[in-house]
Amino acid sequence: MTQSDALANLGRELNRVLRIEDPLRRAALIQTGVLPKLGQLSEVIYLIRAQAVLELWDDGRGPTYRDIARQLGVSKPLVQQMIAFARAEAEGDLL
Repeated sequence: MTQSDALANLGRELNRVLRIEDPLRRAALIQTGVLPKLGQLSEVIYLIRAQAVLELWDDGRGPTYRDIARQLGVSKPLVQQMIAFARAEAEGDLL
């Protein structure tokens, strides 16, 4: 499943759950179906962001860590972590 498929599936499931009139059933389905997928999806979203930052940095030929951090409103160490994360994923070094 692609990253966009995962996002689309979660959106469809959430829309389906929101149409349920019984509040107990709606809450239970959110608890057991939507929230666990949201946690998995957040990992995918962090990876997509890290890959975009790695592409932007372009092995040091693009903006500096500091410039990227300023443009994204994050810290320079976070930019470095994102680049390391994207590299590790690309090399298959993630657990």
